[in-house]
Amino acid sequence: MSKFIVFEGIDGSGKGSALKVVAKHYPDCILTREPGGTPLAEALREVLLSPVGSTMSPEQQMDVFFGARRIHLLDKVYPALTSGLSVASDRFEPSTYAYQKVLKSFTKDEDVFNYDLMEKFFDLRERVMTTLPDAYFFLDVDPEEGMRRRASDRNQESNHFDLAGIQEQERRRRSYQIFFSQVASSETKCITIDANEPIHIVSQNVLREISAIFNS
Repeated sequence: MSKFIVFEGIDGSGKGSALKVVAKHYPDCILTREPGGTPLAEALREVLLSPVGSTMSPEQQMDVFFGARRIHLLDKVYPALTSGLSVASDRFEPSTYAYQKVLKSFTKDEDVFNYDLMEKFFDLRERVMTTLPDAYFFLDVDPEEGMRRRASDRNQESNHFDLAGIQEQERRRRSYQIFFSQVASSETKCITIDANEPIHIVSQNVLREISAIFNS
């Protein structure tokens, strides 16, 4: 039975390495990414990650991300699932929740939300995503460790989202934690992987959890 899984996490969390685990052990699984995944969605990716994209408001970015997501779903993800193939995506809608700042800020005692953006996000999510992922894998890394890895990886793409400092990375991490607590259900699994471990340990843990999903 086909499955749709998503890998999420802040910069430097190891999503690329997790996708390599999928490719090695499940070669028939379709690998994709967001924003992007199809020629038209990749063109929108170019805009979103360009200097022009950095001038968009969070509301505008959210609209374009969900527009690209709809194209991605209709042209690639849903056809693959319908044909019996599984799909694994590097990022999906949790990144929109985290990066477009539904959570404005947080302290140890309080989470401060942009409730208009939150309403917009969940409305778009319901209308655009007629089929939800079977599982989200949250690669949870300490923001300082993620930034260290990012700085040492010369093969990484670089765009305006990557220029964030430690406080923004901490806000994104907290955003992911909140999102997964909101959407987890018996139908949609949210699996947290400790991504601070050495890569071979993280890969083993990812493979164990993926196998449980794909074999269920």
